Amino acid sequence: MDLALGSAHETLAGSRTARGGLAALLLSAIGAAMVIAGFPAAFKGFGAYDDEGFYLVQLRDAAARVGPYAHVYSAYGPAYSLFGATITSVTRLPLDHDGGRILALVLWAATAAAAGVFVWRHTTSLALGAMTVPIGFLWLGAALNEPGQPATFAFLLTLALLCITERPHAWKGLNAALIGALCMALLLVKINLGIYAVAAVGFSIATTTGRRRWLRLLVFTASVALPVMILRHGLAQHDTKVLLYLVIVELGVVSLIVRTYGGQQRVAVDWLPLALGGTVTLVVLLLGSVYQGDNIGAVVRAVVINPFRYVSSGTLYEVDMTGVAIASVVAFAAMVLVLINEWPWFRMTLRALVLPTVFIPLLYNSGGLLPLRSPMVEWAVVPILLLGDDESNSSRGVGRLCLAALIVFNELQAYPVPGSQVAFATFLTVPAAFIVTRDLIVEVRMLGRTRRVARFASSLALTGAAALVAVLVIQSATRQWSTYSRNVPLHLVGSNLMHLPPLQVDGLEATVNDVRSRSCTSLVTYPGMLSFYAWTGLPAPPGLVLADGINWRLPGNRGPTEKYLRLAPNTCLIRNASVQRFWTQIQAIPRWPELEHLLTAGYTRNTEYGNYVVSQTTH
Repeated sequence: MDLALGSAHETLAGSRTARGGLAALLLSAIGAAMVIAGFPAAFKGFGAYDDEGFYLVQLRDAAARVGPYAHVYSAYGPAYSLFGATITSVTRLPLDHDGGRILALVLWAATAAAAGVFVWRHTTSLALGAMTVPIGFLWLGAALNEPGQPATFAFLLTLALLCITERPHAWKGLNAALIGALCMALLLVKINLGIYAVAAVGFSIATTTGRRRWLRLLVFTASVALPVMILRHGLAQHDTKVLLYLVIVELGVVSLIVRTYGGQQRVAVDWLPLALGGTVTLVVLLLGSVYQGDNIGAVVRAVVINPFRYVSSGTLYEVDMTGVAIASVVAFAAMVLVLINEWPWFRMTLRALVLPTVFIPLLYNSGGLLPLRSPMVEWAVVPILLLGDDESNSSRGVGRLCLAALIVFNELQAYPVPGSQVAFATFLTVPAAFIVTRDLIVEVRMLGRTRRVARFASSLALTGAAALVAVLVIQSATRQWSTYSRNVPLHLVGSNLMHLPPLQVDGLEATVNDVRSRSCTSLVTYPGMLSFYAWTGLPAPPGLVLADGINWRLPGNRGPTEKYLRLAPNTCLIRNASVQRFWTQIQAIPRWPELEHLLTAGYTRNTEYGNYVVSQTTH
C-alpha cells in the first residue's frame, strides 16, 4: 500500500512538473513573439530630449570600468548598470543605440512574460497567464519612449519578488533571503522604487505573520504617512491634481488596512535570512561599483542624495485626475459594502468591470503603445482585488496582498516626474485584473444554476477576450511596422537599425557630420542630448560631469559646471532650442543667466540644422 501511494505521489508530482514546464515554455514563446511584434516600435522613434543617450552613456562607462558617476550626474543606482554591463559582455551585444534598444526590447518582453508567469502561478489558469503577456507588453510600451529606461528592469525584479511570495512559506529560509535580495536590488536601481517595494513587503509581513499589534499599527501608520511625505511639495503649493492623487493613493492604503486587518492566516517569518539576503546583495553591488570604477561615496550620492534634490513644481499629468479619484472612491465604497453585506451578484458585477478597464486605455489609443491619455480608472482595481478569498491558501493570500500593496505604493512612482512614469506606475494593474477575472470565473461557476452553462459562458468570455487581445497585438504590430517601413534609416554609428522620419534623420545626420568636419577635441550638448557623444565619438571637456539638462542648473552643480565649461578649449557645442523650451515649460530648469551668456558669447560659427545648432569655442 505504501509503495502504491508513493508511486502515485511521484506520478502526480511528475505530472505537475511536466505541466509547469509546458506552461513556462508557452509563456516564454509568447514573450518571444512579442519581441518580434515590438521590434519596429523599439527602432522607429527618437525623443529629442534624449533620455536614451543619458542611460547609454552610463552603461558604456560601466562596461568600460571608468566610473559612471564620475562622468554622469545620475539618480539611478548601480544595479542596472552592472546588470547591463554583464549581459552585454556575456552576449557580446554592442553598447550602442542598436544594442541598447535590443536590450530594452528583450527586457520589455521578459517583464511581460514574468507577469504572465505570476498570473498563471496564482490562478493556475494558463489561458489567463497567456493573455497577460501581450496585454502587459502593450501596457509597458511607454518604455520605448526612453530606450534603456531602468523601469522595465525594476519591474522584472518586482515580478520575481511577487512570484516568490506565491511559494509556500514565503517569509522563511531561502524565500526570505531572495525577497531581501530583490528589495535591496530595487533600492539600488532607483531608491523610490526600492522604498515602495520595501513598504509593500513590510506591510505584507506585518499583516500575515502574527506580529504584535503595536507593530502592525506602526506599519499601518507609516503606510498612511508615506504618500503624504512624497506629495508634500505639491500639497504645499495647493496643487489640486496632487490633492486628488493623494486621495487615490490613500484610498488604496485604507483598502489594504480594512481588508487585511486580522483577516489573514498567521504564518512565520525568518528575519535573519531576510536581512542576510539584503546585506549580501548590498555588498555585491557595492563591490561591483568599485570594480566598474566608482567609489562608495559616489554610489551613496547617486542612490540617496541626488534623487532627493530634485523636486518637481507640479505633476502636469496628461489625464483627468478628477475621474480617477471618483472611480477610486466608488471602488472603495463598493468594497466596504461587500464586506458588510454578502452580496454575491454585486461582488461579481464589480469583478466584471475590472478587465474592461485594462482594455480601455489600449482601445482608446487605437492599438498604440502609450496609454497616457486614457481614463486610467484601472487604479480602482485594488479594492476589488482585495475581495478575493485566498485565506484558505496562505501563499496565495500573501501574493495577492503583496501585489495590492505594490500597486498602491508604486502609484507614487509617477511623482514628481510624470510622463511615461504614469504608464509604468500602473503596470501591475494588468496582472491584478486577470487575477480578479479568475475570481469572477470561479464564482460564476459556483453560483450558476447549472455548472455546465456557467462553464460554457466563462469559456466563451475567455475566448472573446483572447480574440480581442490578438486583435490589439496584430493592430499595434501592423501600425508599428507600417511606420517603421515609411521612415528612413539613420546612418550614424551604432544606429543602423533605427528608422526615423526623414526630416529628423536629415537634422541628426547633418549635425553629426558638421561636428566631425570641425577640429573640435571635445563636445558639449545642451540641454542633455547625450546620444551625440556616441555618434560623434568626442568626449566631454575634462572634468565636466554630464547631465540631462536639468541637474546642471542645481545650485550645488553650477560652480563646477561653469568652471569646466570656461576652461574647455577647442570645443563644439550642440544646442536644441525646442528641447530647452520643453524643459522650461514644465518648470524643470531653474534660471541661470550666466550659463546662457556663456553658451552664447563663448561660441561662434553657428550653423543650424532643423532644431539643432552647432557652434565652436572662440579659443
